[in-house]
Amino acid sequence: MSDRRDLNKVYDEFASVGSLKENLYDWHGANEWIFFKINGIHGELYDHTMQLISDFAKHENFKYYFMIAVLYAVASTLIKKITGRGGIKNHICKWFGVLLVLMVGYPAAGLTTKYLKTEFAFERPYQKFDSKDVVWLEKHDARKATESFPSGHATFIMILLVAFWPVLSDNMRWLGMLAAMAVGWSRMALGVHFPADVVAGFIIGATMTWLSRQLIYGALAKLLKIHC
Repeated sequence: MSDRRDLNKVYDEFASVGSLKENLYDWHGANEWIFFKINGIHGELYDHTMQLISDFAKHENFKYYFMIAVLYAVASTLIKKITGRGGIKNHICKWFGVLLVLMVGYPAAGLTTKYLKTEFAFERPYQKFDSKDVVWLEKHDARKATESFPSGHATFIMILLVAFWPVLSDNMRWLGMLAAMAVGWSRMALGVHFPADVVAGFIIGATMTWLSRQLIYGALAKLLKIHC
């Protein structure tokens, strides 16, 4: 009986709001510790590179990436047809699926991220700590000072990676994962996100896009009798 009471006590402590944040977000201090380790690395070329990597994952770039995907899908299909290569039906199906997943996964993950930013309203590193302790390289207006969780950039890069996964080679998949890690790192280097924000962004982007893919590919299989 005493063991059960002990377990209930542990559960109650973990489930409390403060404890839940400490366990899942603060990581008992590790969240801030990791941030300061990464944010403490700086140099002119390094800082510039971090900004470029971060800019690559701006959600405002979605329309450009989508247009590039459409052009590549059309061009590669035409090349396959002209050269008489096989598997053209499967090729079209995969790329059609990718484009549909982007159209569904992007707004789904984006709205989820926006809702959580408003709901939790966690302070960004530069807002939470003294300015002399945090190197803040990406300036935001005051309205974004409490939009740390989750990272929109991390969400967006994961949307792209999961959406394009079916049409990527093994080498490109590895490159995509490295790019995602680099984007997450850059958000901490620029002083605008904690590690927990980045991890949450990865999870949201990957989950929402994966669910979109399951839904869309399942619908294609049922309605069009096509298995990509």
